[in-house]
Amino acid sequence: LNVYRENYQSPLHRTDQGRLALETTLSPLAIGRLQLALVRSILAGVLPLVLSNEYYITVLIFMGINIILAVGLNLITGFCGQISLGHAAFYGIGAYTAALMAKAGFPGPLNLAAAMVAAGAVGAGVGLTSLRVREDFLAITTMGVGFLFLGIVRQQESILGGELGISSIP
Repeated sequence: LNVYRENYQSPLHRTDQGRLALETTLSPLAIGRLQLALVRSILAGVLPLVLSNEYYITVLIFMGINIILAVGLNLITGFCGQISLGHAAFYGIGAYTAALMAKAGFPGPLNLAAAMVAAGAVGAGVGLTSLRVREDFLAITTMGVGFLFLGIVRQQESILGGELGISSIP
């Protein structure tokens, strides 16, 4: 423990004016990731203004949605080492929430926020109930969420359109 204390260098240091400042160093990899994220953000904001064809905009939107899904799955599977089979259910909860709100006449940003809140609330509920579940049992729990969601969609055909989904979304 004493060796650790002797070799420890605090990231706090005093400036010439005597104020405490936090010294941070970013690795070249972190700087590269930040630059790539900045370029992606700029492209995401500019491309819809440049592209006039609705087909290309729709393809870009679906690409963005699938990238978000892949990153979420990579986070839980790749980094955490857990197997989750409920991603389609959470995606569906968000999609149905946004579609129902759009049909009711709510604006797009509000639909997006409501979809995130609905999917996040269900995800938090599943996460809290399966907090101590590990390995294969987490996969079984999340698979159950997927089956439960599918059963609800099938039962509520008049509202959710059954397996065909909601049509005529503005």
